[in-house]
Amino acid sequence: DAATSFAASNLGYTNSGLGGCLIAGEVMGTLTPNYTECGGTITQNWTFTDACGREVTQTQEITVLPAPAAAFAAVQAMEITCDEAATFTASSLGYTNSDLGGCLIEGEVMGTLTQVDADCGGTITQDWTFTDACGRTITAQQIITIIDNTAPVLTNLPEDEITVTCGLVPEVPTITATDDCDDDVEMNYVETATTPDSDGNYEIIRTWTFTDDCGNATPFVQTLNVQVVEISTTTPSVDICVEDISIDLNSFLVGVNDSNGTWTDDNNSGGLIGDEFDPSVVNLGSYQFTYTSSNDSCNATTSIIINVNDDCIVLPCSTDDLYISRVVTPNGDVNNETFKIQGLELCGFTYDVKILNRWGHMVFESGNYQNNWRGDNLGGGMTVGTTDELPSGTYYYVVNIVGSGFKPITGYIYLGRN
Repeated sequence: DAATSFAASNLGYTNSGLGGCLIAGEVMGTLTPNYTECGGTITQNWTFTDACGREVTQTQEITVLPAPAAAFAAVQAMEITCDEAATFTASSLGYTNSDLGGCLIEGEVMGTLTQVDADCGGTITQDWTFTDACGRTITAQQIITIIDNTAPVLTNLPEDEITVTCGLVPEVPTITATDDCDDDVEMNYVETATTPDSDGNYEIIRTWTFTDDCGNATPFVQTLNVQVVEISTTTPSVDICVEDISIDLNSFLVGVNDSNGTWTDDNNSGGLIGDEFDPSVVNLGSYQFTYTSSNDSCNATTSIIINVNDDCIVLPCSTDDLYISRVVTPNGDVNNETFKIQGLELCGFTYDVKILNRWGHMVFESGNYQNNWRGDNLGGGMTVGTTDELPSGTYYYVVNIVGSGFKPITGYIYLGRN
């Protein structure tokens, strides 16, 4: 700075500064600068001419010192969040030449950013280097601490309280947790149940705790009010043909969310194997099966009625194959002892029979007739003597072949006693 305004007069040489006896003459100085802001020299050539015209010369070297090196302003420690760290750069700190002390105005501030992640947060080390126009460098280090004091955020949350019926307790739902620092949030799940009250009702408490690496935790609690009631339902009857394939009885369960219970064959049909019912091994008819839940605290049961029919079977049966007795002579000679209906035994039909006398009075009636009528009077009216035997004569019959689709068959039969 002093060199920029330096002049020969600054040296202060005059005649009085010369030795000798000459009292007249002139002192002259020639100034030659050779320096920059990084230093250099100034050469001063001195010439003295006395009154006799004689010259005396002297060279003077003035050393110019470089300007003082620049210095950083105070470098401050910083704290940032994980979200801020994700987009952090050296420019975030904003250092420029104007942040340097000293008088040099040339040079460049360079920053080297090094991030170190830890289980919880981490640090960013910023090394600053400034090189001035004279090639001199100054350095400083800044520590940026990444802090995490934000707990995980939960999404996909279920209802915090629900009421359910035993046997219908829902599966444990999946909750999603995100955290601005931790990509793998730890989850802890605990499920407890309270002691049932006098009615058997109780609570299931489900507790989730999500914790990040810094120990920030977010809990969630769900309460299930479980009502213990006996679920007893009966499904509508199920029709199945004897030649159909086996069916899974679990497919008919209503109101029971438990596939580990047991089925019982209430009528001992013989067609139940585990959960499967095979209609091909049972007789035609209706059968009841009861399911009991495996959950002792629920005691859920449900019953299913299965009607096994032969609708899917095309039988070679017609009235052309039917034989009905025309004469009944119950005299012990083996022949024509009873009123018989024959010829359709392989068709699986049953017969409803009515027999009336000539006045239209019904003397005999039977469902699922077994070929056993011997002329007995079971409907009241005229008999022979004191017995229940009907007198000889012509009678009228009505035969309904159940399940055949045929019209009722009518006709006359002669009852002979001799």
